[in-house]
Amino acid sequence: MSTQRNETTDRLYARLSGNSTLAHVAGAAGIGGQIAAAYWFLLLPGLVVPSPENYLFFSAWAVLLVAAIAWWRHHPWRSFLVPIVSVPAVVLVLDLGERFLGWAP
Repeated sequence: MSTQRNETTDRLYARLSGNSTLAHVAGAAGIGGQIAAAYWFLLLPGLVVPSPENYLFFSAWAVLLVAAIAWWRHHPWRSFLVPIVSVPAVVLVLDLGERFLGWAP
């Protein structure tokens, strides 16, 4: 059973990683998604979060954007996953900050 699952997973990975056009389009979509994520990293914290912590949100967004761009060439699927993982994480941090640290507009 596990051998069949590994073969299926290997074939799927080979198909996805072998199609470089699809991978690079997905990577470009990830970079675009991270640029669009600036709303949650820059604008919303700018309205809610106190100034010293606001710089941390800006720095995190810049690091993630640079990582997505750097990964685009050799690991485009990582670039695709950057906004998918980072946006829920920053929304969770903002929600926890509002609940426990008193961040409010």
